[in-house]
Amino acid sequence: MKKKLIGRDEIINEICGDKFYLKRDIILSPSAKDYLREKKITIIYPKIMEKNSNDKDINKELNNKKKLEIKTEEVNILENKIILIKKILKEEFNIIDENKILLVIKKIIGGI
Repeated sequence: MKKKLIGRDEIINEICGDKFYLKRDIILSPSAKDYLREKKITIIYPKIMEKNSNDKDINKELNNKKKLEIKTEEVNILENKIILIKKILKEEFNIIDENKILLVIKKIIGGI
């Protein structure tokens, strides 16, 4: 089996919480290992994975991580929209009552 050397930038998206599941065909570069060590991320090697987990569990954890990243991005977008709505209400419509601003935001978000 041919192995591939990967660096720090390539592993960042593959980290699951505080674990990095090393695949059989991957060799970590020194910078990748340093990064994992700095972030206190545990490297799970293939032989250990076979004893403690199966591929379905790993894929499920990876999918859950990707779903969480998508949700986090959606929350960030929504927060930015709320900030913009507040700014528009205050600066362009001179609405300074926080209760009215919250009411408008709730109505707008309910329609999104």
